[in-house]
Amino acid sequence: MKGEVIGSIPINGSIIINLNIMGMNSMGGPTGPESLEVTKEQVIEAYQKFIDRGVTSPDDLDPADPEVQKANDLFYKWVEQGDTKAGNDHMAKCEFELEKTAFYFDAGFRDPDYLDEVVGWLLQSSTDVEKNPDDPKASSLRNRYAAKMREVHTVLGESAES
Repeated sequence: MKGEVIGSIPINGSIIINLNIMGMNSMGGPTGPESLEVTKEQVIEAYQKFIDRGVTSPDDLDPADPEVQKANDLFYKWVEQGDTKAGNDHMAKCEFELEKTAFYFDAGFRDPDYLDEVVGWLLQSSTDVEKNPDDPKASSLRNRYAAKMREVHTVLGESAES
Protein backbone atom coordinates (compact mmCIF):
# COMPACT_ATOMS: atom_id res chain seq x y z
CA MET A 1 0.00 0.00 0.00
CA LYS A 2 1.41 3.35 -1.01
CA GLY A 3 -0.56 5.53 1.44
CA GLU A 4 -2.28 8.87 1.09
CA VAL A 5 -0.58 11.43 -1.17
CA ILE A 6 0.56 14.44 0.88
CA GLY A 7 2.58 16.41 -1.70
CA SER A 8 4.33 16.37 -5.07
CA ILE A 9 7.82 17.23 -6.23
CA PRO A 10 8.40 18.28 -9.88
CA ILE A 11 11.54 16.78 -11.40
CA ASN A 12 12.97 18.33 -14.61
CA GLY A 13 9.81 20.38 -14.93
CA SER A 14 7.71 17.46 -16.14
CA ILE A 15 7.96 14.30 -14.05
CA ILE A 16 6.13 14.56 -10.75
CA ILE A 17 6.85 12.29 -7.83
CA ASN A 18 4.00 12.12 -5.36
CA LEU A 19 4.94 11.90 -1.68
CA ASN A 20 2.81 9.94 0.73
CA ILE A 21 2.35 9.25 4.40
CA MET A 22 4.03 5.84 4.18
CA GLY A 23 7.39 7.54 3.51
CA MET A 24 7.48 6.31 -0.07
CA ASN A 25 7.20 8.26 -3.32
CA SER A 26 5.02 7.25 -6.25
CA MET A 27 8.05 5.63 -7.87
CA GLY A 28 8.48 3.27 -4.88
CA GLY A 29 11.52 4.96 -3.34
CA PRO A 30 11.99 6.68 0.00
CA THR A 31 11.09 10.35 0.38
CA GLY A 32 13.22 13.14 1.74
CA PRO A 33 15.91 15.39 0.31
CA GLU A 34 18.60 12.72 0.57
CA SER A 35 16.55 10.32 -1.56
CA LEU A 36 16.57 12.50 -4.66
CA GLU A 37 19.98 12.17 -6.27
CA VAL A 38 20.97 15.07 -8.50
CA THR A 39 22.67 14.07 -11.72
CA LYS A 40 25.27 16.05 -13.62
CA GLU A 41 22.84 16.21 -16.54
CA GLN A 42 20.17 17.84 -14.35
CA VAL A 43 22.64 20.47 -13.17
CA ILE A 44 23.82 21.15 -16.73
CA GLU A 45 20.18 21.53 -17.76
CA ALA A 46 19.69 24.11 -14.98
CA TYR A 47 22.57 26.21 -16.36
CA GLN A 48 21.62 25.77 -20.02
CA LYS A 49 19.17 28.71 -19.96
CA PHE A 50 22.07 31.05 -19.14
CA ILE A 51 24.16 29.68 -22.01
CA ASP A 52 21.15 30.17 -24.29
CA ARG A 53 20.97 33.82 -23.13
CA GLY A 54 24.59 34.37 -24.16
CA VAL A 55 26.36 34.06 -20.80
CA THR A 56 29.83 32.71 -21.56
CA SER A 57 31.38 32.54 -18.08
CA PRO A 58 29.92 31.31 -14.79
CA ASP A 59 31.62 34.35 -13.23
CA ASP A 60 29.08 36.53 -15.10
CA LEU A 61 26.06 34.91 -13.43
CA ASP A 62 24.18 37.16 -11.00
CA PRO A 63 24.14 35.36 -7.62
CA ALA A 64 21.08 37.42 -6.60
CA ASP A 65 19.03 36.03 -9.52
CA PRO A 66 16.66 33.32 -8.19
CA GLU A 67 17.24 31.17 -11.29
CA VAL A 68 21.00 31.32 -10.71
CA GLN A 69 20.49 30.49 -7.04
CA LYS A 70 18.41 27.46 -8.01
CA ALA A 71 21.06 26.26 -10.48
CA ASN A 72 23.83 26.88 -7.94
CA ASP A 73 21.91 24.98 -5.27
CA LEU A 74 21.62 22.00 -7.62
CA PHE A 75 25.35 22.26 -8.40
CA TYR A 76 26.27 22.33 -4.70
CA LYS A 77 24.02 19.34 -4.00
CA TRP A 78 25.61 17.42 -6.89
CA VAL A 79 29.09 18.30 -5.57
CA GLU A 80 28.15 17.26 -2.03
CA GLN A 81 26.81 13.93 -3.32
CA GLY A 82 29.94 13.28 -5.37
CA ASP A 83 32.25 14.18 -2.51
CA THR A 84 30.27 11.93 -0.16
CA LYS A 85 30.38 9.02 -2.63
CA ALA A 86 34.15 9.45 -3.09
CA GLY A 87 34.64 9.34 0.67
CA ASN A 88 38.26 8.63 1.58
CA ASP A 89 39.03 6.81 -1.70
CA HIS A 90 41.89 8.83 -3.23
CA MET A 91 41.23 7.73 -6.82
CA ALA A 92 37.48 8.34 -6.50
CA LYS A 93 38.25 11.84 -5.21
CA CYS A 94 40.54 12.47 -8.19
CA GLU A 95 37.88 11.20 -10.59
CA PHE A 96 35.22 13.45 -9.13
CA GLU A 97 37.66 16.38 -9.08
CA LEU A 98 37.91 16.01 -12.87
CA GLU A 99 34.10 16.15 -13.13
CA LYS A 100 33.86 19.21 -10.87
CA THR A 101 36.71 21.08 -12.53
CA ALA A 102 35.35 20.55 -16.03
CA PHE A 103 31.69 21.00 -15.08
CA TYR A 104 31.11 24.53 -16.37
CA PHE A 105 33.04 23.73 -19.56
CA ASP A 106 30.87 20.63 -20.05
CA ALA A 107 27.80 22.79 -19.40
CA GLY A 108 28.77 25.03 -22.33
CA PHE A 109 30.46 28.09 -20.85
CA ARG A 110 33.06 29.19 -23.42
CA ASP A 111 34.66 32.44 -22.25
CA PRO A 112 38.36 32.17 -23.28
CA ASP A 113 39.67 33.73 -20.05
CA TYR A 114 37.58 31.33 -17.98
CA LEU A 115 38.68 28.35 -20.09
CA ASP A 116 42.34 29.31 -19.58
CA GLU A 117 41.67 29.00 -15.84
CA VAL A 118 39.96 25.64 -16.34
CA VAL A 119 43.04 24.28 -18.11
CA GLY A 120 45.21 25.42 -15.20
CA TRP A 121 42.87 23.84 -12.67
CA LEU A 122 42.80 20.58 -14.63
CA LEU A 123 46.58 20.52 -14.81
CA GLN A 124 46.85 21.19 -11.08
CA SER A 125 44.26 18.51 -10.19
CA SER A 126 45.88 15.96 -12.50
CA THR A 127 49.05 16.06 -10.40
CA ASP A 128 47.11 14.41 -7.57
CA VAL A 129 46.66 11.27 -9.67
CA GLU A 130 49.30 8.66 -8.89
CA LYS A 131 51.89 8.27 -11.63
CA ASN A 132 52.12 4.51 -11.38
CA PRO A 133 52.29 3.00 -14.89
CA ASP A 134 51.33 -0.39 -13.44
CA ASP A 135 48.00 0.99 -12.18
CA PRO A 136 45.54 0.89 -15.09
CA LYS A 137 42.93 2.94 -13.22
CA ALA A 138 45.42 5.75 -12.53
CA SER A 139 46.72 5.63 -16.11
CA SER A 140 43.17 5.81 -17.44
CA LEU A 141 42.34 8.76 -15.20
CA ARG A 142 45.51 10.63 -16.22
CA ASN A 143 44.51 10.02 -19.85
CA ARG A 144 41.01 11.40 -19.13
CA TYR A 145 42.53 14.54 -17.61
CA ALA A 146 44.79 14.94 -20.66
CA ALA A 147 41.86 14.40 -23.03
CA LYS A 148 39.77 17.02 -21.23
CA MET A 149 42.65 19.51 -21.37
CA ARG A 150 43.01 18.86 -25.12
CA GLU A 151 39.25 19.34 -25.54
CA VAL A 152 39.37 22.71 -23.76
CA HIS A 153 42.47 23.73 -25.77
CA THR A 154 40.61 22.83 -28.97
CA VAL A 155 37.71 25.10 -28.01
CA LEU A 156 40.16 27.84 -27.04
CA GLY A 157 41.82 27.48 -30.46
CA GLU A 158 38.45 27.73 -32.19
CA SER A 159 37.51 30.85 -30.22
CA ALA A 160 40.87 32.47 -31.04
CA GLU A 161 40.19 31.89 -34.74
CA SER A 162 36.75 33.57 -34.58
